[in-house]
Amino acid sequence: MKRGAFDYVIKKPSHIRHLPHTIHAALEKKRMKEEREKTEKALRESEGRFRATFNQAAVGIAHVAPDGRWLLINQKLCDIVGYTHAELLGRIFQDITYPDDLEMYLAYVRQMLANKIQTYSMEKRYIRKDGSLVWINLTVSLVRDASGDPQYFISVIEDISNRKQAEDALRESEGKYRNLVENLKERYFFYSYGTDGVFTYLSPSITNILGYTQEEFLLHYTEYLTDNPINKEVVSHTESSIKGISQPPYLV
Repeated sequence: MKRGAFDYVIKKPSHIRHLPHTIHAALEKKRMKEEREKTEKALRESEGRFRATFNQAAVGIAHVAPDGRWLLINQKLCDIVGYTHAELLGRIFQDITYPDDLEMYLAYVRQMLANKIQTYSMEKRYIRKDGSLVWINLTVSLVRDASGDPQYFISVIEDISNRKQAEDALRESEGKYRNLVENLKERYFFYSYGTDGVFTYLSPSITNILGYTQEEFLLHYTEYLTDNPINKEVVSHTESSIKGISQPPYLV
């Protein structure tokens, strides 16, 4: 034993009866210290994982106060809106929300604060630092304290500008195609049909060519084929197409 313990036992024999309690107290203190260190280590590791997930996420993540102040933001959000970390923290979400989208956003916020909804998602536009618009998909939930009072919103922001551009390009292309098809006159008409062989679309020119209205013609394609042998080729090509077999262009 160390000298202190030796002196305690030898020089103060009257204290021997207290020794078990003293040893137990010392061991309990050591155990509590180890438990505290273990808990602190686990907490540091957990915070490290959260920080890494937060900062390296492929989407923007933010904690937003009920009054609109940005409390915590990650780098991806800064990249999406073009502001530095410090610049964005000096603003509120209303500052970068496109005016036409603000009222719908605030309506969702009011419903969450009133505990009418737990989460929501919406597509909206942010105004970037350079003045350009960026389309984002926003998903929000609300964190409350033990008393049920609102603490902050958790917002996940995904940049969907590329998808929006693709959708706009597709609509423009479809509009041009439809305009072309629907302005055909005497010689041609266009049609499409589903996998069941029933027409799903016919251009208006079918009325001038065959005398049917578009609504009258929306039946199975074989309803309008005569016994002419040439129609056997039409049926063959059509049935193969319905089965998903690619067909070369053909003329009948």
